[in-house]
Amino acid sequence: MTPDDILTRVGDQLGIRRVFGEPIERDGVTVVPVAVSVGGGRERQRPRRAG
Repeated sequence: MTPDDILTRVGDQLGIRRVFGEPIERDGVTVVPVAVSVGGGRERQRPRRAG
């Protein structure tokens, strides 16, 4: 497996999805609700030092 293959696979796993809601119009202004979801692995947290 080449580094490019690895980066492609990681990119597939860390994809960004956007979900658009129904446009809402009020007083001549239109708003389109958008939710953005970013996938990925768990982030490890390091224990904090006392002090």
